[in-house]
Amino acid sequence: MSDNKSELKRFEVFLKYKLGDSFKRDFKNAANEVARKLVDRTPRYFDEYPESGNTIANWNITFDGSEDSSYNETIADFDRNDTKSDLVAAIQTEKLMDDATITFSNSSPGIKSLEFGLYPNPPKMGSYNKYSLKEDKYEKRSSGGFSRQAPQGIVGVTAMEWTAIVQDAISRRVGK
Repeated sequence: MSDNKSELKRFEVFLKYKLGDSFKRDFKNAANEVARKLVDRTPRYFDEYPESGNTIANWNITFDGSEDSSYNETIADFDRNDTKSDLVAAIQTEKLMDDATITFSNSSPGIKSLEFGLYPNPPKMGSYNKYSLKEDKYEKRSSGGFSRQAPQGIVGVTAMEWTAIVQDAISRRVGK
């Protein structure tokens, strides 16, 4: 799909030339770092409660240029470790072909708001926190339309770091 919805949710990395073994290793290492950054930058709905890691747990990966738009409302990853491990394991076990495309996607309902700051600005009442011990259970978790946990988004910030991530992967291999 190339509609706006899928464009908002995916981060693609294209390889447009023949890949040598060392470059494939560098690329996998760089893709691992991208996966970790995407997961680490994805906010938890409520920091205190494990079941609030649903958006984190819904990062998906494909290797054929398609988008995995699956969404599972019953999964959560509060500490982020399972999701990072799953993505890194998928990258490490995949046999990359020439002209490979790795696509990271997340189809959680709130991912567009997290990425593009689509929250009300200024926030109205806030979000209801049924777990809060405070009398007022509404919390303002956005500022300027963006999540306070991801004030510059998730994917765009990571994409801007791609060149530095690749350079770091190469320099680790060559020892510079």
